[in-house]
Amino acid sequence: MKMKALPALLAVVLSAGIFAGCGGNNTPAGSSAVSSETGTGLGIKYARHFSIDYLGGGVKLVTDSEGNKLLLVPKGTNVPAGYDNAVLVETPITRALYTSTTYVGALGALENDSVYDSVAGVCTPEDQWTTPQVLARFKSGVTNYVQCSQTSVGNIEEIVKTMPDFAFTAGNDVAGIQLRGLLDEVNIKHATILPEDGNAENLEWIKFYAAFFNLDEEADRVFEDKLAQLRELYEKAAGVSKRPTVAYGIISDGIVYTQSGSSNLADQIDKAGGIYLFKDVKGSGSVTITREEFLNKCRDADILIYGSLPQYTPDKAFLLGTEPLMAEFKAFKNDRIYILDQGYYMNSAKVVERFKDMVSIFHPDMFPGHELSMYRKLESL
Repeated sequence: MKMKALPALLAVVLSAGIFAGCGGNNTPAGSSAVSSETGTGLGIKYARHFSIDYLGGGVKLVTDSEGNKLLLVPKGTNVPAGYDNAVLVETPITRALYTSTTYVGALGALENDSVYDSVAGVCTPEDQWTTPQVLARFKSGVTNYVQCSQTSVGNIEEIVKTMPDFAFTAGNDVAGIQLRGLLDEVNIKHATILPEDGNAENLEWIKFYAAFFNLDEEADRVFEDKLAQLRELYEKAAGVSKRPTVAYGIISDGIVYTQSGSSNLADQIDKAGGIYLFKDVKGSGSVTITREEFLNKCRDADILIYGSLPQYTPDKAFLLGTEPLMAEFKAFKNDRIYILDQGYYMNSAKVVERFKDMVSIFHPDMFPGHELSMYRKLESL
């Protein structure tokens, strides 16, 4: 029973920054470059783990989360001199390996379904996907499943069979480092991605992916629109008079994982009009605490967000099998335990929907009739 929770745990701890932030020594500062062909500022304002310099004529110099330089040149365009230290990538890319569902999720924000044609390989089986565009491409043979994860480098022969011309890989795990070494051996170009801490920072990564499809201006427009929507919701939630107490955690093999008081999750709970009960927990992003700490903090919480997915924690009975004492929780008795929706990570760019769900969970009267899309209430016994 406990082993079933492990994939969900890894998704929370190692995912591309939905909750947790992640630092690094080689994280480039955001670029404030201006696109010379449009005269419009397309610079990176919030994200710290990549940068884009616009060189004119659609050519861009992208720096990934490890400081690697990628020279993105539209097909048919002359390659500018002076960038011999950068990896040349012709855009738009046509076939890529996406090692995380969150990377594919960013494509959805670009409002251009043709970008899904680039999804040649993914590391999540077809039966776990909820994204219609990806499922359609599985059926048509465009998209293929290859075995690789944050803990397993996978089979390079399977990856080569998908014929990717590029790969988007995670930068905060050993398997990702090993995978990039194998990709180098077979001459598949790649980028390294580290999660950010914060909605604006993570959302701005849509500009990173957009650069590979020459959709820079579209991504900038979507980014600004979503930020404006978030700010409206922040302002609306700031006016609440009564704030529920909220706990977050997940148990795997007896280890309790929660989010620190300085995490993005803690910040979002505060902005959504809740009181985060682990506000005093030190650290960055995902942290471990003792079972006793978890039980004591959560016992009287109005709301518990249990950071698992429905395929791993389907109902309250399963939860009690993990920790029988949860039956004593106020949130358990009042039916206010929520888990992540199955498509939570696959819709990584839906930050507005995710935050509105959170506000609706904390303050149901604020959005009458609202249907949750990123979270779901845990099924009763």
